Amino acid sequence: MTQLNIKRLRALGKLPRNCLLVTLDVSSLYTNIDTDEGLTIVREELEKSGQNNPSAETTLLLEKVLKLNNFTFRDLNYLQIKGTAMGTRAAPNFANIYMGRFEAEFVYQAHWYEYILDWIRFIDDIFMIWKGDSNSLEEFINHLNNAAPSINFTHEISKRQVNFLDTTIIKNENGDVETDVYQKPTDTHPYLHWTSAHPPHLKRSIPYRQAFRLGRICSDTNKLRTRITEYAEFFTACGYKRDEVLEQMRRVLLKSQEQCLEMRENKELRNRIALVASCNPHTTLADVEKLTLLQRFWTQRENALSRYTTNWTVIQHG
Repeated sequence: MTQLNIKRLRALGKLPRNCLLVTLDVSSLYTNIDTDEGLTIVREELEKSGQNNPSAETTLLLEKVLKLNNFTFRDLNYLQIKGTAMGTRAAPNFANIYMGRFEAEFVYQAHWYEYILDWIRFIDDIFMIWKGDSNSLEEFINHLNNAAPSINFTHEISKRQVNFLDTTIIKNENGDVETDVYQKPTDTHPYLHWTSAHPPHLKRSIPYRQAFRLGRICSDTNKLRTRITEYAEFFTACGYKRDEVLEQMRRVLLKSQEQCLEMRENKELRNRIALVASCNPHTTLADVEKLTLLQRFWTQRENALSRYTTNWTVIQHG
């Protein structure tokens, strides 16, 4: 879950005693969106957004992407005639716009909406807190499943806890919301291996960044300690030294969840131009000196033209 959504849950305070925690998931959303209906919705939403000249070229290109998706299998040619292929770059935005319209028409305007204490959606995954009874919830879910012919929701309901994206959301005995990290049973944690040719400082930062993510999600310090120990084993399996990993990851224990949830903008990096160069273990000092000369040349050019930032980052790209 995003930082904003976790903050949002924390701001709810104590939940009603008999409320239900619910997750909804659209079955195969990408391949079940009616293409023509989806294109119409995109056109209308672009026009409502006030974008300058969004329509003709943009929607024509999107139509080509959606309607000319063909592939070959066992010497037979196939053309997708419904929905969008998973993996297409336009697919998440297309699905998100479609679901945004679906929400506006069938969720926010439904008379059951008064029972929804909170509603969070990420494309086709939804979490909500329901303050009505179980019968009204069943009616609402049936309403959603009958709203569009090709859209069908699966759901999970609990009085205690549900899993949503990478987070387990818990209602404790006092009615407060707690959060913990959730990982699917199929997650193999394929982190960058320590023997990779990537720069050492980059590899050392990965365990800390993962620990920082754990610190954002885990509302309980004891659970955070447990998760850090678990994730240290995952990194050890990828060739990292366990003691060094734990040293990096335990730095997060010095921060509160509120501090981890703070969204900071690095102003120094905001206008920085990245110089990307190939990287391998055999890079010589002469290669680095060449990059330094190139950086100096660009810095002088920037000062003369007053067009570019003087901050450069040399990114070694393997």
